[in-house]
Amino acid sequence: MEKNEAVGEYFIMGIVVILGIWILFLFYNFVREVYDSLHSYFFDRIPVSRFALRLRKLSLADSAVLQNTIPFYNQLTQRQQLFFNHRVVIFLEQYRIHGRDISITKEMALTISGTYVMLTFGFRDFLSKSFERIVVYPSVYPSSVSDDYHKGEFNPATKSVVFSWEDFRDGHEIENDNLNLGIHEFTHVLHFDSMRFQHANARLFRKHFNNILVLLTQDDYRQKIEETALFRDYAKTNEFEFLAVLVEHFFESPEQLKTQLPELYFSVARLLNCERS
Repeated sequence: MEKNEAVGEYFIMGIVVILGIWILFLFYNFVREVYDSLHSYFFDRIPVSRFALRLRKLSLADSAVLQNTIPFYNQLTQRQQLFFNHRVVIFLEQYRIHGRDISITKEMALTISGTYVMLTFGFRDFLSKSFERIVVYPSVYPSSVSDDYHKGEFNPATKSVVFSWEDFRDGHEIENDNLNLGIHEFTHVLHFDSMRFQHANARLFRKHFNNILVLLTQDDYRQKIEETALFRDYAKTNEFEFLAVLVEHFFESPEQLKTQLPELYFSVARLLNCERS
């Protein structure tokens, strides 16, 4: 009888401990969200902690891949690079990368994940729930939603991001042409997230994207954009494509963008919670 009572007591204690941990977790998330909201309201940014209980590591060879393919990575401090590596490992565990008529190499996977981590390095919660898989073709491929051949797309219905590897690779090998397929399509993901979710990063993204839209309603500012001739014609397709092209410029030619169109530069810096040098 005493043995059964002891088992019962341990069972109840276990339930109480689990319930207590769950309540603490909910309380922590609530406090963090309130803090992020207040900080973004007063300072127009969200503090990002470069701390993790256990930093996940990449090998020296894998880190070298990021150094060779992601210029942004080389501008980080050593501590920031360790945190960048940590997020790359988490990304590769979270999302499946499939090759269609192409084998996915470690270098390809690292370059794809590094591109996404670069875009979201200013985010506290950087993983997206809007996609689950990445599909890679050797080159342009027939789209599943049209008869056209595409270089890349984000399809929220199938929770997929699709790339032509030839074009994705070219985007990184030519660093200053403001054509980067990875940045472009992952920007569409983040834009979609900002309209779908209400966490602090999504609200900050949405706020500054709306600021960009306000600028685009001003005839004199649109004329100023035309006179700079910075953006390719594809940016005129719609507001979503304009933002994706703008973010390409933010990462590939930040000084040019900052000098000629500082209002757009700082809007992107705020919505990504990230400065470029």
